[in-house]
Amino acid sequence: MTKAKFIFGVWLAGTVLLMSVAGVVLTKQFRRAGSVPLEKPASVRSVVHGTLSEKEKIAALLDDLSGSDAKFVRNGTEYSGANAADHLRRKWRAAGDRVTTAREFIELLASRSSSSGEAYLVRDGETATESGPWFLARLEKIDRAGDGVATKPAQIIAEPPDGAGTVLALLRAAPERFRIVESDEIEFYSGRELARRIGLKHALAGAPAMTVDEFVDRFCTTSSLHGTKYEVDGTPPTTLADWLRAKVVR
Repeated sequence: MTKAKFIFGVWLAGTVLLMSVAGVVLTKQFRRAGSVPLEKPASVRSVVHGTLSEKEKIAALLDDLSGSDAKFVRNGTEYSGANAADHLRRKWRAAGDRVTTAREFIELLASRSSSSGEAYLVRDGETATESGPWFLARLEKIDRAGDGVATKPAQIIAEPPDGAGTVLALLRAAPERFRIVESDEIEFYSGRELARRIGLKHALAGAPAMTVDEFVDRFCTTSSLHGTKYEVDGTPPTTLADWLRAKVVR
């Protein structure tokens, strides 16, 4: 054997050995990357996905007011949060294209009476605040939730077995159409749209850790804004709560 052949043989054997070692390492890495640990969630993220539209922000403001224990003072008369939200929703609808952003909604519709010019007040216990700053503070929370920035990051986990994550993932994947029926109109939502709205309500409530049944009872039964039940569109319609409980694998 010549010296050149000997050197070539040594080089070839070394190359084969290195390729074998690299193949073993890469195989282990791919297996590790493809596995999902069962004992903990794969990721931590906000329950609200994507950038919120201005309409969604306004609806979230009204949902927040409607579901709060605060009293709303309009022209010297005190109203519940639900009644105040219904009044502002009707003002919003009447305003049409004049109001296109959440900040315009607060400035033009939710800060003072259009008849008297008197500022609205929000009374929470013994403290009374003008409604403009009150709504702006809540809009900041909504913007943070829409950007995926949680006020309590450790509590906003949208992965099973957390009840919120289970229910919202189910809604986002649903092909069905959902609706809220009022006396004068019906609002329709896709599964993704309804998941965003309910997820935002959960985030604004502090994103408490809940079981599926607790989450459905608190956030998926009745619209806090409309006061009527969420339904799955169909003949006959099914309540969202019953539909969710039938879909969840126990």
